[in-house]
Order: sequence, then structure tokens, then C-alpha cells
Amino acid sequence: MAAGTGKRILVVDDEELMREFYVRLLASRGYEVATAEHGIAAMQVLETHPPFDLAIVDLVMPVCNGWQLIDKIRNSPYASLPLLAVTGLANSSDELRVVGQQCEGLMMKADFDMTTFLQAVERLADLAKQRADANATATEVPVATPDKGDSPLIPVPGTKLTLRPMG
Repeated sequence: MAAGTGKRILVVDDEELMREFYVRLLASRGYEVATAEHGIAAMQVLETHPPFDLAIVDLVMPVCNGWQLIDKIRNSPYASLPLLAVTGLANSSDELRVVGQQCEGLMMKADFDMTTFLQAVERLADLAKQRADANATATEVPVATPDKGDSPLIPVPGTKLTLRPMG
């Protein structure tokens, strides 16, 4: 059984080639993938086709960028949706810290590693179910991000997930 069987991911990126890349990669791993080209379209998808297990959000987009989308999601009925922010720009450390406080993961496109990305997607998509289970039993589930300094994912303080290379 594929890792993503039964899990739904929303990919938000203004670049069509990137959306196609994510769709092919994630669908080949058993995930159901929906896409949006900017934040307003993403909110429409969230509202009309819920639920999702993870959103992968590019930070730099027209119309409604990733920063704005993250804020909209965190202040919506979808606030518990795990978010993996992706950016190709070298943002300031303050901006990255803010994203780290709002998202469960952050990946730099320049440091993209397929294995690390797929491991992060699997763990973060599982986090949605853990959060739903936790809400049902009124217990807290920690957010899942890596804690190794050499990972292209930037860790969020207070998290407990460790990503290890496969193989």
C-alpha cells in the first residue's frame, strides 16, 4: 500500500510546472492532490473540497501570496491543517522565524532533497489524523518538523520529529 493512500494534499504554487511536478510525484506515492495557483484559489478549494491532510504552500505568489494564505488558514476553520511552506527566495531570518511559528515545516527550493521532502510530506499528512484523534480525546499532539540542523527543512522550536535519510 502506498504511503499516501487515502490522504489528500493541497498544493499551492503560482508556477504551473511546479504544480505539475508535485501532482505527479505525490500521486505516484498514492496521495490525492488538488492544486491552486494562489491563496484566494486555495481558500476556495479548502472551502469547497474539504478535508485535506496537508497543504504545501509556495510563499511567493501573485494575488494572495503564501504569507497571506498562511494567515488566512490559521484564522479559519482549517487552522489545524498542517502546512509545509516552500520558498525559492532567501528570506530574512525574522521572516523564516514567523513562518516557523505558523507552519509545521519549511523547505527551501534551493536545498530540495526528494527523500527529505517525501518523508516530511508523509509525516505531516499523518499529523492531520493525529490532530483529529487528539481533538476527539482532548489531548495535545506536538507539531512535526525535523530537529536536525543539516536538513533543508527548518525546525520549529519545541517539536519532536526527527527525519532520517532512507536506505
